[in-house]
Amino acid sequence: MVLFPTHRVMHIAHAFPAMDMPIMDANNGGTGIGYADTLEKASAFINDNVDTLISGHSPTTTTPADLRNFIQFVRGYVSDVQVAKREGKTVDDIASTWMPPTGFTARPARVRSNAQLIFDETP
Repeated sequence: MVLFPTHRVMHIAHAFPAMDMPIMDANNGGTGIGYADTLEKASAFINDNVDTLISGHSPTTTTPADLRNFIQFVRGYVSDVQVAKREGKTVDDIASTWMPPTGFTARPARVRSNAQLIFDETP
């Protein structure tokens, strides 16, 4: 993340891909269960110092309120995957049935890879 304090702008990169399913990159130390917590820490800083966020691939800017909404989206997804695992469902079950809430998009490959990561991290 890069902060431009004079302009109250932060480039948040791929950590906040606007309203799309994130890449929870386990190959480089990423975590599914801890993803929202990481964004929450950034959000606490952003709230006092930033008005505008630039994400990695979005053609428009977003706001700290959008980030807070995204954090809830990620938390909901993680919870949905963990509940599905406890109910005996498979990663493929989740990948074929889980739908994002209104206003969000989720590429099927990311839904599946993120579900696998969360399954692996959930006892």
